[in-house]
Amino acid sequence: MTFVHVAVVAAAAGLVAVAARWPEIARLALVVLFAAAGALNLRIGMTSPAEVLDYARLAPIDGVRDFLLGFFARHTTPIVASIAAGQIAIAWLLASRRPASSFGVVAAIAFFLAITPLGAGSAFPAPLLFALAALVVGRRCGPRSSLAELTSSWRAWRRGRRGRSASASTA
Repeated sequence: MTFVHVAVVAAAAGLVAVAARWPEIARLALVVLFAAAGALNLRIGMTSPAEVLDYARLAPIDGVRDFLLGFFARHTTPIVASIAAGQIAIAWLLASRRPASSFGVVAAIAFFLAITPLGAGSAFPAPLLFALAALVVGRRCGPRSSLAELTSSWRAWRRGRRGRSASASTA
C-alpha cells in the first residue's frame, strides 16, 4: 500500500464519521469529490487517455484486467468522458433538492460499488467506505436541502469551529 492509498482510505473513513455527525457537510464533500473527479477524468480522458490504462495492472480480477486492456483500451476516450459526465451528473444531483438528491445518493453508491473491482486502482476498501458515507448522507440529510443550504451549513459549521477555538484559547 502506498501513502496515497492509505490517505484515500483514511479520508473515506473520515467521511463516514463526518456523515454520522454532520451529514450536510459530508454531502457537500461528496459534491466536491464527484465534481473534481469528473473534471479530472474529463481532462485525462481528452489529453492523455493512456494514463487510465495504468490501473489495469492493479486490478486483482482477471476479467476486469482483460476488459481494461481489451475493449476499454480501444475506446478509452469515449468511456472515460462518459464516466466523467456521470460523475459531474452525480455531483449535480447530490447538490439538488429531493427527490433529485436521492437519485444522486443512489448513483454515488452505485458508482463506488462499480469501481470496487479495480482493487488498489480504486484504493480499495475506500469505495466501500465512500458508499457507506453516501448511504448515511442519504438517510440523514433533510428533504429540502440544496447547494445553497449546504454552503450555509458549511459556513455555520466553520463559524462554530472558530468560535470554539477562540473561546478555548481565552480560557
